[in-house]
Amino acid sequence: MKPFIGTLHLIDRVNNLEKQQDRKPKGISRDEFALFAPVLVNHDQIFDTAQQIIEFRNRLQDEPVKNRLKVSITYKLDRLTEFFGSTSESAQKKFVKNLFDYGDNAIRYFRLTGFINIRGNGFYIDLEPRRSVELEALLKSDNGESIEFASREVFQDFISNPSTPSLPWDTADKHEAIILNLRSSIQDLELKLKESISSTLDYSLMTTEERLNYIASLRERRLSLMEIWQQRQSRDVGEIKLYIEAIKTYSTLNNDLSS
Repeated sequence: MKPFIGTLHLIDRVNNLEKQQDRKPKGISRDEFALFAPVLVNHDQIFDTAQQIIEFRNRLQDEPVKNRLKVSITYKLDRLTEFFGSTSESAQKKFVKNLFDYGDNAIRYFRLTGFINIRGNGFYIDLEPRRSVELEALLKSDNGESIEFASREVFQDFISNPSTPSLPWDTADKHEAIILNLRSSIQDLELKLKESISSTLDYSLMTTEERLNYIASLRERRLSLMEIWQQRQSRDVGEIKLYIEAIKTYSTLNNDLSS
Protein backbone atom coordinates (compact mmCIF):
# COMPACT_ATOMS: atom_id res chain seq x y z
CA MET A 1 0.00 0.00 0.00
CA LYS A 2 1.05 3.60 -0.56
CA PRO A 3 1.25 4.81 3.07
CA PHE A 4 0.37 8.46 2.48
CA ILE A 5 -2.56 7.90 0.13
CA GLY A 6 -3.77 4.99 2.24
CA THR A 7 -3.79 7.26 5.30
CA LEU A 8 -5.75 9.92 3.41
CA HIS A 9 -8.34 7.28 2.50
CA LEU A 10 -8.46 6.10 6.12
CA ILE A 11 -9.14 9.62 7.43
CA ASP A 12 -11.73 10.22 4.72
CA ARG A 13 -13.48 6.93 5.51
CA VAL A 14 -13.54 7.63 9.26
CA ASN A 15 -15.03 11.08 8.57
CA ASN A 16 -17.73 9.55 6.37
CA LEU A 17 -18.61 7.00 9.07
CA GLU A 18 -18.86 9.82 11.62
CA LYS A 19 -21.30 11.65 9.34
CA GLN A 20 -23.40 8.50 9.07
CA GLN A 21 -23.74 8.57 12.87
CA ASP A 22 -24.75 12.26 12.75
CA ARG A 23 -21.49 13.33 14.34
CA LYS A 24 -19.17 16.09 13.20
CA PRO A 25 -16.09 14.71 11.39
CA LYS A 26 -12.79 15.57 13.08
CA GLY A 27 -10.21 13.33 11.42
CA ILE A 28 -8.35 10.82 13.59
CA SER A 29 -6.58 11.44 16.89
CA ARG A 30 -2.84 11.04 17.38
CA ASP A 31 -3.52 7.92 19.46
CA GLU A 32 -5.69 6.45 16.70
CA PHE A 33 -3.08 7.35 14.10
CA ALA A 34 -0.32 5.60 16.07
CA LEU A 35 -2.43 2.49 16.73
CA PHE A 36 -3.95 2.04 13.27
CA ALA A 37 -2.05 3.89 10.53
CA PRO A 38 1.46 2.35 10.90
CA VAL A 39 0.12 -1.21 10.78
CA LEU A 40 -2.14 -0.57 7.80
CA VAL A 41 -0.24 -2.39 5.05
CA ASN A 42 -2.93 -3.27 2.50
CA HIS A 43 -5.40 -0.94 0.81
CA ASP A 44 -8.08 -3.64 1.19
CA GLN A 45 -7.90 -3.13 4.97
CA ILE A 46 -8.84 0.57 4.90
CA PHE A 47 -12.60 0.09 5.31
CA ASP A 48 -12.27 -2.43 8.16
CA THR A 49 -9.64 -0.28 9.91
CA ALA A 50 -11.90 2.78 9.74
CA GLN A 51 -14.72 0.70 11.21
CA GLN A 52 -12.43 -0.41 14.06
CA ILE A 53 -11.62 3.23 14.87
CA ILE A 54 -15.31 4.10 15.04
CA GLU A 55 -16.01 1.07 17.25
CA PHE A 56 -13.16 2.14 19.54
CA ARG A 57 -14.67 5.64 19.82
CA ASN A 58 -18.16 4.29 20.46
CA ARG A 59 -16.82 1.98 23.15
CA LEU A 60 -15.12 4.89 24.94
CA GLN A 61 -18.21 7.08 24.71
CA ASP A 62 -20.35 4.35 26.26
CA GLU A 63 -18.07 4.27 29.31
CA PRO A 64 -18.29 6.65 32.27
CA VAL A 65 -15.62 9.36 32.02
CA LYS A 66 -13.71 7.94 35.00
CA ASN A 67 -13.30 4.57 33.23
CA ARG A 68 -12.24 5.82 29.80
CA LEU A 69 -8.50 5.99 30.45
CA LYS A 70 -8.42 2.42 31.75
CA VAL A 71 -10.50 1.16 28.82
CA SER A 72 -8.24 3.02 26.38
CA ILE A 73 -5.07 1.48 27.87
CA THR A 74 -6.60 -2.01 27.83
CA TYR A 75 -7.64 -1.57 24.21
CA LYS A 76 -4.12 -0.47 23.22
CA LEU A 77 -2.57 -3.51 24.88
CA ASP A 78 -5.11 -5.82 23.22
CA ARG A 79 -4.37 -4.17 19.89
CA LEU A 80 -0.63 -4.73 20.33
CA THR A 81 -1.16 -8.36 21.29
CA GLU A 82 -3.38 -8.86 18.24
CA PHE A 83 -0.76 -7.44 15.89
CA PHE A 84 2.54 -8.52 17.46
CA GLY A 85 1.43 -11.60 19.39
CA SER A 86 1.75 -12.28 23.12
CA THR A 87 4.80 -10.48 24.49
CA SER A 88 6.30 -9.39 27.78
CA GLU A 89 5.36 -6.10 29.43
CA SER A 90 8.74 -4.57 28.55
CA ALA A 91 8.32 -5.59 24.90
CA GLN A 92 4.83 -4.10 24.84
CA LYS A 93 6.16 -0.78 26.15
CA LYS A 94 8.81 -0.82 23.43
CA PHE A 95 6.19 -1.53 20.75
CA VAL A 96 4.01 1.33 22.03
CA LYS A 97 6.95 3.73 21.97
CA ASN A 98 7.95 2.65 18.47
CA LEU A 99 4.42 3.02 17.12
CA PHE A 100 3.99 6.49 18.56
CA ASP A 101 7.46 7.59 17.42
CA TYR A 102 6.73 6.29 13.92
CA GLY A 103 3.31 7.95 13.97
CA ASP A 104 4.73 11.34 14.99
CA ASN A 105 7.41 11.16 12.28
CA ALA A 106 4.87 10.14 9.64
CA ILE A 107 2.61 13.05 10.59
CA ARG A 108 5.52 15.48 10.21
CA TYR A 109 6.28 14.19 6.72
CA PHE A 110 2.62 14.07 5.68
CA ARG A 111 2.12 17.70 6.75
CA LEU A 112 4.77 18.79 4.24
CA THR A 113 2.36 17.90 1.44
CA GLY A 114 -0.14 20.54 2.56
CA PHE A 115 -2.90 17.92 2.44
CA ILE A 116 -3.01 17.31 6.20
CA ASN A 117 -4.56 19.68 8.72
CA ILE A 118 -3.69 19.49 12.43
CA ARG A 119 -6.63 20.60 14.54
CA GLY A 120 -7.96 20.43 18.10
CA ASN A 121 -4.80 21.92 19.65
CA GLY A 122 -2.69 19.45 17.70
CA PHE A 123 -4.65 16.41 18.85
CA TYR A 124 -6.43 15.49 15.58
CA ILE A 125 -5.11 14.83 12.09
CA ASP A 126 -7.63 15.71 9.39
CA LEU A 127 -7.80 16.38 5.66
CA GLU A 128 -6.93 19.96 4.73
CA PRO A 129 -10.20 21.65 3.66
CA ARG A 130 -8.29 24.27 1.66
CA ARG A 131 -7.03 21.47 -0.63
CA SER A 132 -10.46 19.90 -1.17
CA VAL A 133 -10.23 19.97 -4.98
CA GLU A 134 -6.87 18.20 -5.06
CA LEU A 135 -7.86 15.73 -2.34
CA GLU A 136 -11.12 14.78 -4.03
CA ALA A 137 -9.30 14.19 -7.33
CA LEU A 138 -6.56 12.17 -5.63
CA LEU A 139 -8.90 9.95 -3.63
CA LYS A 140 -11.05 9.26 -6.69
CA SER A 141 -8.10 8.37 -8.91
CA ASP A 142 -5.93 6.36 -6.50
CA ASN A 143 -7.16 3.76 -4.01
CA GLY A 144 -3.76 3.50 -2.32
CA GLU A 145 -2.83 0.16 -3.88
CA SER A 146 0.89 -0.39 -4.39
CA ILE A 147 2.33 -0.13 -7.89
CA GLU A 148 4.05 -3.25 -9.19
CA PHE A 149 7.12 -2.72 -11.38
CA ALA A 150 8.45 -5.23 -13.88
CA SER A 151 12.05 -4.67 -12.83
CA ARG A 152 14.34 -2.57 -10.67
CA GLU A 153 15.24 -0.51 -13.74
CA VAL A 154 11.59 0.33 -14.45
CA PHE A 155 11.17 1.40 -10.81
CA GLN A 156 14.28 3.59 -10.95
CA ASP A 157 13.08 5.22 -14.17
CA PHE A 158 9.72 5.91 -12.51
CA ILE A 159 11.07 7.59 -9.37
CA SER A 160 13.70 9.58 -11.27
CA ASN A 161 11.17 11.03 -13.71
CA PRO A 162 9.73 14.33 -12.36
CA SER A 163 6.69 14.00 -14.62
CA THR A 164 5.54 10.76 -12.97
CA PRO A 165 3.13 10.06 -11.54
CA SER A 166 0.76 12.42 -13.32
CA LEU A 167 -1.25 14.46 -10.82
CA PRO A 168 -5.04 14.07 -11.17
CA TRP A 169 -5.67 17.77 -10.49
CA ASP A 170 -3.30 19.00 -13.21
CA THR A 171 -6.11 19.64 -15.67
CA ALA A 172 -7.69 22.88 -16.84
CA ASP A 173 -11.02 22.25 -15.07
CA LYS A 174 -9.33 21.30 -11.78
CA HIS A 175 -7.08 24.36 -12.02
CA GLU A 176 -10.20 26.48 -12.47
CA ALA A 177 -11.83 24.93 -9.38
CA ILE A 178 -8.65 25.53 -7.33
CA ILE A 179 -8.46 29.16 -8.49
CA LEU A 180 -12.11 29.80 -7.61
CA ASN A 181 -11.65 28.23 -4.16
CA LEU A 182 -8.56 30.33 -3.49
CA ARG A 183 -10.25 33.53 -4.66
CA SER A 184 -13.25 32.85 -2.42
CA SER A 185 -11.01 32.17 0.59
CA ILE A 186 -8.95 35.32 -0.10
CA GLN A 187 -12.06 37.47 -0.45
CA ASP A 188 -13.45 36.18 2.87
CA LEU A 189 -10.19 37.03 4.63
CA GLU A 190 -9.99 40.47 2.99
CA LEU A 191 -13.51 41.25 4.18
CA LYS A 192 -12.69 40.10 7.72
CA LEU A 193 -9.53 42.18 7.77
CA LYS A 194 -11.18 45.13 5.97
CA GLU A 195 -8.44 44.96 3.37
CA SER A 196 -8.88 46.22 -0.19
CA ILE A 197 -10.24 43.50 -2.44
CA SER A 198 -7.57 42.00 -4.70
CA SER A 199 -7.92 42.37 -8.44
CA THR A 200 -8.47 39.13 -10.34
CA LEU A 201 -6.88 37.90 -13.54
CA ASP A 202 -8.58 36.27 -16.50
CA TYR A 203 -7.19 32.73 -16.43
CA SER A 204 -9.27 31.38 -19.32
CA LEU A 205 -6.52 31.93 -21.88
CA MET A 206 -3.59 31.08 -19.62
CA THR A 207 -1.22 28.24 -20.41
CA THR A 208 -0.83 25.40 -17.91
CA GLU A 209 2.37 26.94 -16.55
CA GLU A 210 0.73 30.37 -16.23
CA ARG A 211 -2.23 28.85 -14.36
CA LEU A 212 0.12 27.06 -11.95
CA ASN A 213 2.04 30.29 -11.34
CA TYR A 214 -1.23 32.13 -10.75
CA ILE A 215 -2.35 29.45 -8.27
CA ALA A 216 0.98 29.76 -6.45
CA SER A 217 0.58 33.55 -6.19
CA LEU A 218 -2.97 33.15 -4.86
CA ARG A 219 -1.75 30.71 -2.22
CA GLU A 220 0.94 33.19 -1.15
CA ARG A 221 -1.69 35.94 -0.86
CA ARG A 222 -3.99 33.71 1.20
CA LEU A 223 -1.13 32.67 3.50
CA SER A 224 -0.16 36.30 4.05
CA LEU A 225 -3.75 37.22 4.94
CA MET A 226 -4.09 34.21 7.25
CA GLU A 227 -0.95 35.24 9.14
CA ILE A 228 -2.33 38.77 9.60
CA TRP A 229 -5.66 37.33 10.79
CA GLN A 230 -3.97 35.01 13.28
CA GLN A 231 -1.84 37.86 14.62
CA ARG A 232 -4.93 40.00 15.18
CA GLN A 233 -6.74 37.13 16.84
CA SER A 234 -3.79 36.54 19.17
CA ARG A 235 -3.61 40.24 19.97
CA ASP A 236 -7.34 40.36 20.71
CA VAL A 237 -7.05 37.36 23.04
CA GLY A 238 -4.11 39.03 24.78
CA GLU A 239 -6.09 42.23 25.27
CA ILE A 240 -9.03 40.27 26.71
CA LYS A 241 -6.70 38.56 29.19
CA LEU A 242 -5.29 41.95 30.24
CA TYR A 243 -8.83 43.27 30.65
CA ILE A 244 -9.77 40.28 32.83
CA GLU A 245 -6.66 40.77 34.96
CA ALA A 246 -7.51 44.47 35.35
CA ILE A 247 -11.03 43.58 36.52
CA LYS A 248 -9.61 41.07 39.01
CA THR A 249 -7.15 43.66 40.33
CA TYR A 250 -9.91 46.27 40.64
CA SER A 251 -12.16 43.79 42.45
CA THR A 252 -9.37 42.88 44.88
CA LEU A 253 -8.60 46.53 45.62
CA ASN A 254 -12.29 47.31 46.01
CA ASN A 255 -12.73 44.42 48.46
CA ASP A 256 -9.66 45.56 50.44
CA LEU A 257 -10.99 49.10 50.71
CA SER A 258 -14.43 47.88 51.73
CA SER A 259 -13.14 45.60 54.50
